[in-house]
Amino acid sequence: MKTKNSPFPDDKKLAKMRELLSSDSVMGSSVLPPNASEMDRLKNEACELIIKYRQSHQLKQTDLAAQLGIGDSRMSEILHYK
Repeated sequence: MKTKNSPFPDDKKLAKMRELLSSDSVMGSSVLPPNASEMDRLKNEACELIIKYRQSHQLKQTDLAAQLGIGDSRMSEILHYK
C-alpha cells in the first residue's frame, strides 16, 4: 500500500515506466512485464545467467560473444534482455 509520503511510485506510474522501458526504441535493458509468458520468463532467466557468468569471469562483451560464437550486436541484445 502506498502512503502519501512514499517515495515509491504508484501502480499506474510503474505500468507506464514498464511500457516505456520495454520499447525497442529505448537503449537499455528490457523490463519483463508482470503478465509475461513462461517462454519470456525463461529467456529472461537465460539472459540473467549469461550476465552473471560474464561478471564472475570478468569478460568483455566481445570476448563473451566470441566464446558463444555470436556477433557483438546479438551479444548486446542478450545483455540488455532483448
